[in-house]
Parts: sequence; C-alpha cells; structure tokens
Amino acid sequence: MTSRRNCYISWVFFAALVFGLVSLGTFQSAMAGGSWFSKARQVAPIQTEFAATRAAGDIDTTIFDMVISLYNDPTGDDDPDNDTGAEQQTDYEEIIRFWADSIYEQSNGVFQLGKVRIFRNGRYGSLADVVWNASEGPRASPSGFGVSGEHITFGDVFPNGSCSPAGCVDFNYLTAHEEGGYTLGHEFGHYVLGLYDEYRGNVATNPTIYWPLSGDTPVQNSIMNSQWNAVTATGNDFNWLNHSTSDNYEANTGQGRSYGASGWEVMIREVADDPKDGDRSTLNQRVRYTALVGNEPTAADSWIDVQLPDTTARDELEIIWMQDDIEMQIVIDRSFSMNGDPLNNAKVAAKALVDEVEDGSTALGVVDFNDVVTQSQNITAIPDPPGTVKTDIKNVINGLNASGDTAMFNAADLALTNLDNYATTNATNAAQLVFLLSDGLDNASDPGNTQASVTAAYQAADVPLSTFAYGSFAPEGVLRELAEDTGGIFRASPTDLAEIQSAFLATKAALTSSAGILQESASIAGSGSNAFSFAVDNTLQELSIFANYLG
Repeated sequence: MTSRRNCYISWVFFAALVFGLVSLGTFQSAMAGGSWFSKARQVAPIQTEFAATRAAGDIDTTIFDMVISLYNDPTGDDDPDNDTGAEQQTDYEEIIRFWADSIYEQSNGVFQLGKVRIFRNGRYGSLADVVWNASEGPRASPSGFGVSGEHITFGDVFPNGSCSPAGCVDFNYLTAHEEGGYTLGHEFGHYVLGLYDEYRGNVATNPTIYWPLSGDTPVQNSIMNSQWNAVTATGNDFNWLNHSTSDNYEANTGQGRSYGASGWEVMIREVADDPKDGDRSTLNQRVRYTALVGNEPTAADSWIDVQLPDTTARDELEIIWMQDDIEMQIVIDRSFSMNGDPLNNAKVAAKALVDEVEDGSTALGVVDFNDVVTQSQNITAIPDPPGTVKTDIKNVINGLNASGDTAMFNAADLALTNLDNYATTNATNAAQLVFLLSDGLDNASDPGNTQASVTAAYQAADVPLSTFAYGSFAPEGVLRELAEDTGGIFRASPTDLAEIQSAFLATKAALTSSAGILQESASIAGSGSNAFSFAVDNTLQELSIFANYLG
C-alpha cells in the first residue's frame, strides 16, 4: 500500500504583453529517510547527528531512532508496556523488540535501537525508514539511511516466503515475531551499514553486481545469509545474527563482488578504501560508524562474539504509537525592519500555509515577535470542516504590525514551550513542527536564550525548527544552523511574495505527508490565458492550488 498524500501546486502570474515560461521546480524532502525523527545519536550528552546533514564518511554513534509507516491501525491502547495479549499492536511491538536484539547482536553490542515511532494508516510513507504493508517481500535500499525517499520495505506477510521441497507458501510474521525482527535486522545491514547479501540466489546471472546468484557460496553464521537460523525453533543459534569476518568470508557472494571483503572488514575500514572500479562505481556510498572500530571480533573470540541473550539490547528501545495529527507553530518576525512589503508578504505566505494544512488532523498556533514575544494565536485544533477557525487564525496574522527590535531566540523558545504545554494538556502524541521567519540578528532575547540553548531544547524535544532567512540582511548562518541542527529545513532569502509562499509550502510538504507537485510562473497578457499540465496518481487525497498575481 502506498500512503495517500495531500498535494499542492503553486502558480505565479505576471502581468505582461507576452506569454513565456519562466521557471519550473519540484520540491523534495531532505530528511533522513524523509523524517526528522530518523537519526543516529549517542546516549549522553544529547548529540544528534541528523543523517540528512551528515557528510558521507565517519559517524561516531550508537543509537538509531527509526520511523515506521504502518498500513493499518491495529487495535490496542498505544502502550507497549501494557500488553493484554488481545491487542493487535502486541504483534508489531514484539517484532520490533526482536529487531532491537538483532541490531545489538550484529554490532557486538555497540548499536542499540532507540525510539521507534509508528505512524498508522500509511501516514508518512515517503518519509519513513520502514514502509510496512500487508504483504511484501522484505527488501531495503543499500546505504539508504539518511537518503531522501529510501527505506526498508516490509510486510505482515512475506509472499511465498517459506519454501520446502513441496513448494513455497506465504509466511506470516505476525505469528513469527522472532523471524520478523531478525529479518528487519538483516535489512538494517543493507539500509544502515551498506552491506550486501551472502546467501545463494535463484538466478544464474543478473546485471546488478550485488544480486545473489545461484552459483554463490553461502556464508555460514552470517545475518546477511540466513537470519532465520537464529530463531528459537531452530535452536536460538545467535551466531547467525553476526556479520561475516575474514575467517568465513566468501568472495563468491553479492557482498564479495561489491566490496571484496567480509562484512566486519568493510564495517570498520574507511569509506575511501572501498573499491570503486567498474560496476562498483554505481554503488551507494556507505557511512562508517566509528563506534564499531575496536569492537570487531578477532581470532581470540573465535571470530564471533555472541551478545544475546542480553536484556541490555533493549535498554534504549522506546516504541511510540504516533497519532495521525500534526501540531505546529508559525513564528513571524515583526520587528521594525520587516515594515512594509516584507511583513505583508510574510503574512500572505503564512495565511497560505494555514489554508494548506489538513483539516481534522492539524493544530496550529502563531507566535509573533519584535523585542516582545507573543503567542498571538493559541495553538488550536482545526476541525473538519474548519468552520471559522482558519479564518480566525488568518485574521490574527493580518493584525500584525512592524516595530521594535528582534528577540528571535525568545520566540523560538516560547513556540516550543507552548507546543509541549499543548501536548501535555491535551494528552496528544503527534508530530510537531515550528516554522520561523526572521530578517535580522537577535538583539533582544534574554541572556538564557541563545542559539545553543534553543538548539538543545529542540533536539531534546524531537521538534524540527525550519527557518526562513528573509532578505539580504537576514542571519543566514544562524538560521541555517538552527534548522540543520534540529532536523528542520532552511530556506535562504525568499524576498518576494511568490518566493516566500513557495518556501513555506515546500517546507511543509517536505516535513509532512503533503507533496509539492510543481511550481510554475509565467507572463500572461491581460486578456490572455494559459494552461499548465501535471500528473497525479491514485494516492492523491486532496489537491490545493495557490496562485499569486503580480502586476
């Protein structure tokens, strides 16, 4: 199943005597697996390394937070610690727990699975690390973690996944939790570590260098060969959740053809040492996780260092059933330098964002600031239909006037604090976002509110702060760092109405289930007309079109 998406189109028209096509653009997410929730981090201090902004190469990290887009809405109380045995959610939670075990084992106890957020009904499918459908053959994008649009594909049922001499039948992971979790661990080897298969395939040839072939030599005791051998029913042989070493390496495998080395040899060597000749030049560039270096198995360990059973494997695991809703704050600079067109254009763009958010599943507030910070519109749930709520919010935005200095850090702090208060008061568990637009350096915030303190607070809350540097004098360096360090998106110097509106809408699309289809601008004679063509598919749920006329 593919998640259903809300889409928007932005058109800009210019009054002119001649028609001409000026620009065409598409908007794509730049987040890890699409989502700001997907990241590699360390335990303490909070030191998040968002995969979207990391440089390819080395990362010293130990904990992986993941996002799952689940096709259905299983029954349950959303509390993984209170399983009654009758909840459908329990099956998914158990699979995830065994996934945590497999990650711990294959890394010799270095890696742990952290926060796993589950969005239901196919939500956030394009932003997830795991797209989980009813029936799928498990597979993953090699080195896909941190690459927009890449993910692990998984299903309740593995079609024809259980084979015997009599033939193949479907395999149901919901009744085989260990097999499900360990299979996700195998896919983790592809998706995060960039390793390839070490089992014997069923085709003699394939143009893809890493494809398993019928003449390959399976590697014993390798999760990239047969993780299924580790399950209780086959004797709980946790050797099979480990990666190959120089001791059991087989060159005649997908892994061997791709890297010329075993799993552990590849995992600890520098990325620059990976071969890039011939077909290898087309492989995705992996990331080396330096925390693994020095923890590889050696001859002294008999080449395998078994960790399980060990409850430590699940110490950092937190399974979170997310609501479909999204809660957001729009933070608008109304200092004196925003007077005139800058603030007017910001208002129009912010109102377009209000119009575009999804009715029935969005709560939205507005913070404005000069040297004083005000929650000018309390965070309010937008019903479906919205009634007058959206109009009321836009009227608040219309009433903003420019004056005074710039307390940007105070504003960012208040926006986050009130999001947290809203979630606590209303007992919600939704994704949260903050959009901040400013045209000047902070010169009026309290001493305790700094770039560092704001960044730390947003990181701890798992809330991305997306920033918009408005105009040529905007502090692009500060705003860029605030966005990149919190998992948000930075947009540089949108100065006119069309640019700032597009920036707001494109950023919202990149962080939610909405999608920007295209942006067009054209010159059209006063009595003329023009047609724009675009394609959609059956995942479309709602279409919004925004048009600005300048002239």
